[in-house]
Amino acid sequence: ENGALDGGKVGGMADVIRDVPVYLSKIDFKVDVVTPSYGFLHTKNRAQFVTSFSFYFRNRLENATLYKVDSKTKNVNYFLIDHKDFYTGDGVIYSYDPENRPFATDATKFAIFCTAVAELIKIKNFNPDIIHLHDWHTTFLIILLKYHKIYKKIKDTKIVFTIHNLALQG
Repeated sequence: ENGALDGGKVGGMADVIRDVPVYLSKIDFKVDVVTPSYGFLHTKNRAQFVTSFSFYFRNRLENATLYKVDSKTKNVNYFLIDHKDFYTGDGVIYSYDPENRPFATDATKFAIFCTAVAELIKIKNFNPDIIHLHDWHTTFLIILLKYHKIYKKIKDTKIVFTIHNLALQG
């Protein structure tokens, strides 16, 4: 979710991801925000193509595309990653799985997203001083950066992890 993007707001987390980068930029932080495109945010927000890249997930080579959305805020950049498995329906961010497999589709989608972000940090010279991860969606990135051998160079990057709606999510 990202309330700074047209079509990117679902709940309160989108407000935080919209507002925190703006406040940080006012105190001279440079902030890059990376969000899945969900198959539509890159076109709805007239994002500009940056690069295509590949990474391994499930022992298969996956392909993704990185886009950049024009920002109205100095020192804030919005990036979108597009991947075929992020698309869940026209203008829909979250999937609705049957009761016997709750969150299965979203868990896979966000694991792919986290792997793509880790690869971008590794190969595209995104050199964050701090990575701020929002909610359960991004947990897999912590695991990758800490334990996967191909991300050894970036495993010591400082991470802030925020859970939104803890009472609801347990």
